[in-house]
Amino acid sequence: MKITIVTSGQPSSNPRAVKEAIALSKAGHQVIVIYNFWVVWADKGDAQIVKEYPDIKWIRVGGHPDSNKSRFLFTRIRSKIFNLFSKILPQNVFLQQRSIARCYHELKTAALKSKADLYIAHNLGALAPAAKAAKKNSSKYAFDAEDYHRGETTNTFLCQRAKLIEDAYIPGAGYISAASPLIAKKYAALYPATNPVVINNVFSKKHLATGVKKFNHGDVLKLFWFSQTVGADRGLEEAIKAISTINKASVQLTILGNSPKEIKLHFEKIAGANNGNRLIFLNPVQPEEIFAIAQQHHVGLALENAHTPNRNICLTNKIFTYLISGLAIIATDTEAQKDFLHTYTDIGETYPRGDAQSLAEVICRYIEDPGLLLKHRQTALNLASEKMNWETEQNYLLSAVAKLFPVLKSAH
Repeated sequence: MKITIVTSGQPSSNPRAVKEAIALSKAGHQVIVIYNFWVVWADKGDAQIVKEYPDIKWIRVGGHPDSNKSRFLFTRIRSKIFNLFSKILPQNVFLQQRSIARCYHELKTAALKSKADLYIAHNLGALAPAAKAAKKNSSKYAFDAEDYHRGETTNTFLCQRAKLIEDAYIPGAGYISAASPLIAKKYAALYPATNPVVINNVFSKKHLATGVKKFNHGDVLKLFWFSQTVGADRGLEEAIKAISTINKASVQLTILGNSPKEIKLHFEKIAGANNGNRLIFLNPVQPEEIFAIAQQHHVGLALENAHTPNRNICLTNKIFTYLISGLAIIATDTEAQKDFLHTYTDIGETYPRGDAQSLAEVICRYIEDPGLLLKHRQTALNLASEKMNWETEQNYLLSAVAKLFPVLKSAH
C-alpha cells in the first residue's frame, strides 16, 4: 500500500512518527512522511534520519527560517491571523483546525497530492489535513494520540479547541492508537466505536544495554533526568531538595536538556552551597545519543506531575528510555506511572509527587541496599528485552493497519 504519515512537527521531534514510518516501510509499504519545521535543534537529526532511510520519502512543507524564510514568515503571519479569529469564533471548525497548525494548508495540499491508501495523522494539528486528504482521495485515515489532547492544558479555550477538532474527525478514523493504556481508555470512552490500540513509547532493542554493573557501598549513586527543555515546576525542585538532605553517601543528579542560565541558578540555589556539585548539566544531544548517556547512571527519574489530566495518564518516553538502558525507575505517583509500576513489578518505586522527603527515602533505600538496586535494574532491562521494545510493539501497529485492508491481508 501507499501510506502517508502527516505530522505538524519534525521527524526528530516526533519519534513515534519516525518509528511507524520505518516499520511500515520495512513491512513492504510505500511510505511518505509530510512534516513542517518546528524547532532549529531538530534540523540536524532530521538530516540524519532522511539520509539513513532513503526508501521513505520525506517532504518538508511550510518553509524554514534559514532555507525558505519568506514562506516560513508567511505561514507564521497567517497562523497569527487564524489564531486571532479563532478566539472570536471558538466553535468554528474551519478556523480552529487552521489555528492549531501553522502549516495546515501546506500539510493538506501535500497530503492530497500523495494519493495514499492510508493517511496516519500524528499530532492534533495533522488530524484535519489527513482526514481531508483521505476524503478527497476516497481512502482511509488513522490517528495516533500521543497525548490526551483535550486534557493537555487547563486553558478552557484550548481544551474546547482540541475537543472540537477531535469530535469532528476522530469518529471517522479507521483506527486510533494511543501512547498509554489510560489515554486509550479515555478515547475509548469518548468514541467507543474506535477501540483504540495501545502503542507504547518504546525503543528498538538496538539501544538495549549490554548488562548492569553492580553498585557497591561507597559508590556515587547517579540519577538521570532528561528533556528537550529544562524548566521549573517539573519535579526537579523536589529531586534537588531530596538529594541535598542525603549526607550519608554521595549522590549526583544529571540533568540533560536545554538549561537556561536562570534555571541553572534556580536549581543551584535550591541545592545550597554545599550541594551544587551534585548537579551535572548536559547540553541537548540527538535522540539516538541519549541511551549511551543514560547507561552511565543507576536510576532514572520520571518526575511527572498531574497539573493537567493528560500528565496524569500519559507514559512518556523517559520510562522506556530508562528500561532499555537498564536503570531502576523512581516515578511520581501519577495514575499512569503508578499503574505501570504495579503492572510491571521490581523495576522501581513510586513516591507521592511533591514529597521531597519520600523521594529521599526511596533514594536512600537504593544506597543502603545495592542488591535491591541491582534487582530493579536487571528486571527493567529484562522487561525491555522481552516485551517493552519496538520490535514487539510495532506488531500492534502493523496489525491495526492490516485490519483496515482485509483483502490485501488475505492476498498476502
